[in-house]
Amino acid sequence: MIAFSLAIALLVQHRSGVRAAGGSLTGGPIGTAGSGEGAPGGGMPTAGELADMSPREAADRLFDRAMREGEEGDPERSQFFAEMALTAYGRVGMGDLDTDAFFHIGLLHLAMGDPGAARGIGEALLSTDSEQLYGLVIEARAADAEGRTEDAAATRERLRAAIEGGVSLDDPAYAPHRSLIEGELSSADG
Repeated sequence: MIAFSLAIALLVQHRSGVRAAGGSLTGGPIGTAGSGEGAPGGGMPTAGELADMSPREAADRLFDRAMREGEEGDPERSQFFAEMALTAYGRVGMGDLDTDAFFHIGLLHLAMGDPGAARGIGEALLSTDSEQLYGLVIEARAADAEGRTEDAAATRERLRAAIEGGVSLDDPAYAPHRSLIEGELSSADG
């Protein structure tokens, strides 16, 4: 496990760069690469930091990297890190996977070009709460990827209705991806 962690850290650190200005695909803060554990936005950790991380922390860092590569226009590297992140999330115990982790997994499936798997994540999130904002975002994006534009528009309207009906974007559960959710609302307006 330590050798695997070191290999990932060296690979990630070698290819890290600063996120492009103007926002992030994940809606989280933009961080600087190579800035370690305490960096805002989850900058890439050093080899020692990665070895000391929990499986969930390592999976989240790989997720951030996959999304950053996608934002920077490198779909091959985005898919490479998305695959690693999905593998890492598979190693996290079910008790450590919250709605944010499942949202990450859904976005990773979309980055991998698998909207069906992403749709399954969205449906699972919505099965326990029909107004779960992360589930609605994943459903809308999966519908877009599958060419189901009417379903995507209807899901974005459900998202708007949930927020107008009282689901708060100020809820700490949605804070990491608030701007992404707001972007989905903007998509509904456009």
